[in-house]
Amino acid sequence: MSEDRLMELEVKVAYQEHTIAQLDEELRKMMDRVEMLERRLQEVVAEQTALQASPIDEKPPHY
Repeated sequence: MSEDRLMELEVKVAYQEHTIAQLDEELRKMMDRVEMLERRLQEVVAEQTALQASPIDEKPPHY
């Protein structure tokens, strides 16, 4: 294998490793965001369920 060809392959591998590392970091950020949004959604659902369990328009017991 020629020296130029070997150098070209090494450059390509280095570039691919760099790209994979960048993609991995972005994927981790996205997963953190998804997990945060899932937690927030669960909170909103729980709040909505609590609001539906005690209707606001219901007359107080002393009426």
